[in-house]
Amino acid sequence: MRFFYSLQKLFHAISQWHQRRRCIVDLNNMPDYLLADIGIARHEIADTVNNLPTKSRIEDTIHAGGKPVLVAGKQAVATSGI
Repeated sequence: MRFFYSLQKLFHAISQWHQRRRCIVDLNNMPDYLLADIGIARHEIADTVNNLPTKSRIEDTIHAGGKPVLVAGKQAVATSGI
């Protein structure tokens, strides 16, 4: 059973990596004026895509007592007591 769980996590990680790489390629194929419209510069594409929250990270944050909020087009986490 543990083997199948590890295998599932591996496939999930590979799938997420592939989605991030595809997104980076798609953004790099966009002209600069469209990138400016969405608020990122060409040199920021990889960092922006790699720092996007995944569903599992958002769920972990919510379970830890924070709730995700959208701030200036980017995901942030609001926690109680701040």
